[in-house]
Amino acid sequence: MTAAVASVPSEELVVIGPDRSEAMRALFAGVFGHTMSAEHWAWKYVRGNGRGVGLLRDGRMVAHYGGVARRVIFFGEPEKACQVCDVMVEPSANRALVRRGPLYKVAAAFLAAEVGDGRPHRLAFGFPSARHHAVAHRLGLYDQVDDVVRVSWPSAVGDAAKRMAWRRIGQPGAGLGPSERRTVDLLWRRMAPAFKHDIIGVRDADWLQYRYLQHPHLHYEVLLVCTRWLSRPLGVLVLRRHADHLHWLDMVAPPESIGALLAVARQLAASAGLPRVDAWTTRSHLNRLVQPGDQDASVVDLQIPLPTIVHTPGPAPDTLRGHWFLMAGDADFT
Repeated sequence: MTAAVASVPSEELVVIGPDRSEAMRALFAGVFGHTMSAEHWAWKYVRGNGRGVGLLRDGRMVAHYGGVARRVIFFGEPEKACQVCDVMVEPSANRALVRRGPLYKVAAAFLAAEVGDGRPHRLAFGFPSARHHAVAHRLGLYDQVDDVVRVSWPSAVGDAAKRMAWRRIGQPGAGLGPSERRTVDLLWRRMAPAFKHDIIGVRDADWLQYRYLQHPHLHYEVLLVCTRWLSRPLGVLVLRRHADHLHWLDMVAPPESIGALLAVARQLAASAGLPRVDAWTTRSHLNRLVQPGDQDASVVDLQIPLPTIVHTPGPAPDTLRGHWFLMAGDADFT
């Protein structure tokens, strides 16, 4: 009797475009337990200039690795980075966490095409869990250059906020008006020089409009903070309300205005009956948000390592370590 020969599944690496977005979103729902709408996929991968690579096994998608383009200032010079996102492998896929398994295959294909010297994105960043980063590090894909922490302040009504005025800018689903765009771009030009020795995502009017005002599902408060008497713009504050805290997601402001933005956020949290304001930042830049003598701030390790890519040639990890400034709004899921 002839022994049965086990069939070997056919595999194919594919670029994920609109024609394969439904399969990608089905995998997303199976892995993460909640859905990604067609509008959300288009916001990220069409309007956000995203890229994705999928692994098909016998015609069914079992793994995906994605990234969204992000303009950055890289040690004072404009550069293009990639924010890695939607990294997922179907739980039943075998050899998922070993070299040459599904995760490695989609990651290696994506990074070889997209990230590194001479590629569309010079460098990459992301917000993986500690476990996922450890797997990617073991596979020779990532190295760690920082980590993300949460800093919290109790809500408060203080004199500093009384010297400020603030108002919402932009229209959800639409964007910023011409004068609002000019103000945001002016504030960004005042902010950027403070990071000439670091790496920071561009925070101009185009970015604020796309990221916060045109998100298909989440709602944000985009506030322009000014001096009360002369109406001099101090900064833009981006917030999202949760049941138990006010999340300070982003800002466009020179360093001297950060304390004023925090005072406004704490005032707004108090007015809403929320106990605290939370913000995320890279540990190396914690002092950007926590002012000298600030006794109210408390810091929690989020167990989110900040990776850089070592699979392809690019900036050495030692040159990046401790230089990324990121906040929660730099993530695509907040």
